[in-house]
Amino acid sequence: MAPVRLVARHSLFWSVIVIGVFLVAELGLRVVGALSPRVAYVLRAPWDRATVRDSVLGFRMSPFLPDIDSWGYRNPPSHRPSPVLALGDSYTYGFGAPADSSWPRQLEHVLGVSVYNGGIGGYGPCEYEKILDELIVVRPRLVLLGLYVGNDLSDAYRSSYEAGRCSARRSDNPVMRRALLRLDSMKTLQARAIELGWEAPQARKSSVEEDNALRSAFVNLRLYGLLRALWYEVHLSQANAEPGSDFSRAASKPGWIAYAGPRAARTVFKRPEIFALTVDQTDPRIREGMRMLVDVISDMHQRLKGDSIDFVVVVIVDKAVIYRPVLQVEGDDLQRRIAARADLEMAINARLDSLLREAGVPVVNTTQALQVRLKKGAALFREDDDHHNNGLGYKAVSDTVKAFLVQRGWP
Repeated sequence: MAPVRLVARHSLFWSVIVIGVFLVAELGLRVVGALSPRVAYVLRAPWDRATVRDSVLGFRMSPFLPDIDSWGYRNPPSHRPSPVLALGDSYTYGFGAPADSSWPRQLEHVLGVSVYNGGIGGYGPCEYEKILDELIVVRPRLVLLGLYVGNDLSDAYRSSYEAGRCSARRSDNPVMRRALLRLDSMKTLQARAIELGWEAPQARKSSVEEDNALRSAFVNLRLYGLLRALWYEVHLSQANAEPGSDFSRAASKPGWIAYAGPRAARTVFKRPEIFALTVDQTDPRIREGMRMLVDVISDMHQRLKGDSIDFVVVVIVDKAVIYRPVLQVEGDDLQRRIAARADLEMAINARLDSLLREAGVPVVNTTQALQVRLKKGAALFREDDDHHNNGLGYKAVSDTVKAFLVQRGWP
């Protein structure tokens, strides 16, 4: 029995040591995280740490993200006066490309003047108005608004009616407001999109973790956060190791539609039904979003005009619109569904262009420039199912904006 008791004591001893080390490490990480915002940032979930809460805008980009300045925007650290201020969402931020490849940064290079990038993914018309108030301190002589109607209309609606961030923009018509409330009570736009697979896998993972109390407690451990951060960095570094793996993985997703050439660079499209939700003019919420968008832009234009600041709307379109001529001609039935979805966005852009020109707002549309380059063989988007431009795509945007400005005698 002596050997058994000896083994038991040894097991108990090492168990106490392991538990003690774990508790000390966990306590140490909690203390360091409380004292150091940067450490706290690292220990947060990778899909959650990119933003911090903001009472006015809903959220801001974390200043600990690479290439983010202390104001929470994607610029070099120094805050200098900038003759050009670019506002917009993820297409202006330059999602999917390095910071120097975003279209505002590339425009800075070709114009030879400082361009401050005020674009943030997830922002919409309500936020653009507030950001203008905040960033007017850079003293711009020109404000460029990157507009992507693929989500700006739904973003305007959700910010006002669901989040209440610009409730003053809501309709004054009580009948309309009751109708919109009734639609949301049945199913919100976001809920419909999630049903179709729009929500990111990381977000689904996060919600599953929180649904289970025991699992939620585990994932809130700081040691788990450290291990998760290390795994995430290693996983990202290996994600693109296999040539073509992005295309293959994206093409294998249920409902996603692949285009493999030969008339243009291969890529993958998300389900067209997802994107149709945000450009469906038969939905009163999208029509309300359009009204709000035009009102916001008109007010921004009048304000800047009063301050002798030029204002130009830069229309940026979805990948489906750029590929539309190719898909319509050579695509199969699934790919033609993408082309049909592109038609919805083009119809909204045509209406928006007309409304803005009536209001005297200068508009430059980047569609043709990207379609011409795609036809010549340029790969303007990633091979996976992300619908943002890559660096070459953003260059086409910046070149188009430059040509428009030079034609108008600016700078």
